[in-house]
Amino acid sequence: YNVNPLYDSSIYGSGVSIAVIAPCAVADLSPATAYRTLETLPAATLTTQTYGSPAVCTVDFADEAFLDLELAGAVARKAQIYLVSSSSLFAAVQGVVSSGLTQVVTMSYGECEGPQDQQWLALWQQAHNQGITGLVSSGDTGAAGCDAHTATTATHGAAVNGYCASQYVICVGGT
Repeated sequence: YNVNPLYDSSIYGSGVSIAVIAPCAVADLSPATAYRTLETLPAATLTTQTYGSPAVCTVDFADEAFLDLELAGAVARKAQIYLVSSSSLFAAVQGVVSSGLTQVVTMSYGECEGPQDQQWLALWQQAHNQGITGLVSSGDTGAAGCDAHTATTATHGAAVNGYCASQYVICVGGT
């Protein structure tokens, strides 16, 4: 993504807050703190925010949450990073948008496009109207958004990640 021009201009995310979305709760943020130390990143206060009563993350969901948390903090080294969780991705993003917690929302989960996208379209439009930038991973399957992440061909036709099927969100690889 060539962030070096930003760093060359001393832009490291100061004054920016980022919500990393998880559909479950992660209680121990020490792996993210260890990552920052290992990568010689400046110390940061990583904060959790929950909306509702999310279940505890399974290993797979915790790994995805840490990946997002660690890399958001690695790129925006001086940003305030929140790990936001709820009982669903939608509820977590809705909590951030309703509260105005952060200026940026990022998540890297995927779902096949479908009728449920209407609620996401409205939520991303609301976030956009409030000045909140939404970033969603394009997914591990590219244009095969309705196939398993291990699929080598699109057997269900071309489709994008349903969470980023909106003009009000940035759908990008590796968020």
